[in-house]
Formats: sequence, C-alpha cells, structure tokens
Amino acid sequence: MSNGRNNIFIYTGQPPSSIPKNVKHVRVDSNVTVIPYSTFQFCTQLVDVELNKGLEWIEEDAFSNCTCLQSIKIPSTVDYIGSNAFSNCVSLADVDLDGELTRIEANTFGNCRSLKYIVIGYCTSIGSLAFAECKQLEYVIPSGCLEVIEMGAFLNCRNLERVPLDDYLETIGCGAFQGCSSLKDIRVPHKVEVLSEYIFCECSQLVNVQLNEGLTTIESGAFKVCTSLETIVIPYTVKRIESEAFQGCSHLVNVQLSECLQFIGEEAFANCTSLKRIRIPWYVNEICYNAFIGCRLVAMEFNAEIERLVSETSLREWWNNGVSEHVLNTYSFLTEKDIAFRLDELEPVKWRLTIDDMLGRIALIPIDSYFEREKYFRSINAQLSVFETLEDAIPLLELALWKAKLVEQSYPSDEESTIASKLLQHRVTCGADVIIPNVLSFLIR
Repeated sequence: MSNGRNNIFIYTGQPPSSIPKNVKHVRVDSNVTVIPYSTFQFCTQLVDVELNKGLEWIEEDAFSNCTCLQSIKIPSTVDYIGSNAFSNCVSLADVDLDGELTRIEANTFGNCRSLKYIVIGYCTSIGSLAFAECKQLEYVIPSGCLEVIEMGAFLNCRNLERVPLDDYLETIGCGAFQGCSSLKDIRVPHKVEVLSEYIFCECSQLVNVQLNEGLTTIESGAFKVCTSLETIVIPYTVKRIESEAFQGCSHLVNVQLSECLQFIGEEAFANCTSLKRIRIPWYVNEICYNAFIGCRLVAMEFNAEIERLVSETSLREWWNNGVSEHVLNTYSFLTEKDIAFRLDELEPVKWRLTIDDMLGRIALIPIDSYFEREKYFRSINAQLSVFETLEDAIPLLELALWKAKLVEQSYPSDEESTIASKLLQHRVTCGADVIIPNVLSFLIR
C-alpha cells in the first residue's frame, strides 16, 4: 500500500513479489510482527524504513542489498534478526539496536561499509561474519553479557580501534578480528581458554595485548603479521603455541614465555626480525621446524629438556663469526654416516679446538661406544682441518653427534613421582638445529 502524498510505501505483510523495487520510503504497519525472508531484498533505491513497535522477527535477507538504505532503528520488541538481514547495505551508517536482542546472526551486517559504530544491547552472541568488511566501523560497544564471538565476526574492519571485551566472554572464533588494522589494544578475558586461528592476524597497529590467566592455547596464526606488537607476556596457564602464531611480528622485541609452556609450533616466531633474546622454559619438550627462522637471535637461554628438537634458527652472532647457513638448516643427526654426509656439504668455518680437544670433551658424555666414535672422528680429521675456530659457540660436533642420554635409568615405577625426577631421568635427544652455548653442559649435568 502506497501513501501517494508522502510517497511512503505502507508495508502490511505483502509478499515480496508485490513490493516495487524502486520504493524509497517504507513504513511498517503496526499490526506486522514478522518481516519475512527477502521481503525488501534488492530494493536498491530504498533510503529509510520506519519499523513498528510490536515487530518481533526480521527474517533472513529481509533488507539485504538495499544499497541506498542509510539508517535503521530496531524496536525493543524485536528478538530475532536473521542472517544476512542487512548485508551489503553499503550506505547504512546508523543502526540503533534498542531492545533485548540476544544474538546477531551470521553476516547480519556484513559489508555495511558505511557503518561507523554500533551498540549491541543485551546481545550474548555475535555470529560468524556478522560485521565482516564493515570498513568504516570504529567502535563496538558490547552489552556487558557477551559470551561468544564467532568466526570472522569483525573480519577486515579496518577502522575498528576499540572493542572492550566482556568478562563473560568465553569463545572467540577463528579470524574474528583478522585484518582489523586500526585495532590498538586488546584484553582477552580470563574465561577464554583458546585463542583461535588467525584471531588477530594482520592487526598491524596492535600494540597492547593483555592475555589473562586461564588461556591454555595460542593457535596457528593468532598474531601473525602484527607488525607493531613489541611485547607479549604469555600467562603461566598457556601450554601450547601453535604454528605461525607470531610469524612476521617484525617489531617484537620482548617475549616472556609461560613457565608451563610445553610446545612451540612450526614457524611460531618466524621472521620476528627484532627478536634478539628469548628464554625457553624448562617444561618445553618440543620446538618444531623453523620455529625461530628469520630471527636475529644473539642469545637464547635454554633451560628446557628437549625430547624432539627439529627447529631451525638463524643466530646472528654465530653467523657473523663464519658459521654457514647450511649448518643452521640441518636436521637432527641420527647416524655417523649422516654426519659425514652433512660435513661434506658444510662451508668451511674455523675451529679453535683441535680434534683431540674435541674428543676430550666428547668423552665427558656418558655413551658406551666411545672408542668407535674416536676412530670415526679421526677418520674425518682431514675434513675438519679447515675448521679452526668458532667464536661464542660450542663446536658443531658437540651438538651434531648425539642422541644422548642423561642417565640410563628408565622412568620410576611410582606413579606419584615428581615431574622433576622424571625429567632428570628421561632420555634426551639433541641435534644441531639450534646451536645454543649451554646445550652441552645441559646434556651432561
């Protein structure tokens, strides 16, 4: 029904097929409780809509692709807005959620490129891609009872500067804030146990991050390419940092790892070019391939018992003293033949110690086949004659040779034995992938 004098279309529940696509102004009749699926979809000249008090449901795609719609006020009586309801309303700048809406569904306001701020009322859940590609969105004011933010909810909201996260929040989905390149501060509430994949990836202005106790896992790519991040403190509850978690954080200088950390994934800190020092906690038992590749590390405090070390690093201090890049890219050596093969490929570096000095040091490691190894080393003495000195590092062979034992005992049978005693008696293997000054003393103590 159209009001000719004011050129206003009165919606009384007509089917979508009877609504003119060139409609500009809409008033919803007071008796309407539901706006059905795709009712005003692709009404590309629609500028404003007056929704009635008493309206309860706005179904899926009800106003999607209304590219001229500029503002919408949702009455307090509305308790459901379907997915895609206002998606691709690229001119929509003002949304007033005045009510008790408890959930914003998937892609509800996706690609509303003119939307600048939103107050989400009593909402407890924000669906996947709900505000994705809202490139002008600057502020989101949550309800104080928000519990779930789903996958990609604020994906590529490039102007989003601030999102105060509620203490009730328990789940933040993967990529929820990915590409929010203006986001500067974030505090992760204590109920959040997992930082999902790529959650803050490409947040290039993110400077302040507060990770609260309760967090257990930082998943793949969580802070990837956060190029302004300088400091990160991992709370003691975190046990795993997965692959690429901090990859490409080029200004990251200070990393304080959790004392309970057990696992550092592939390329977790790759290309953190400002990172020069790091301390590996005691309980870390696996550092994966390329974990610190591209870092200009000059010091690594290595207090961990490594069960399987397959990491690659680039330690600038040793590189400057002549160690070849190939040395830093080798895997754990498993056999003497493999060692000889690797030595054939090494670029010459100079060793301070003679072969006898090296054999003397190697003799300190409690391994039964000493004489066979001595014979082997003398057989490759000619290859080693070009290696005379290597400043500030334990000689390569001291690291490359061994799958070494700390002690011969197996685990104690007492199930209540302390972790410390198990660690002391556990077999340890070490390769040459990470060259660290105190590795040898750790192995033989």
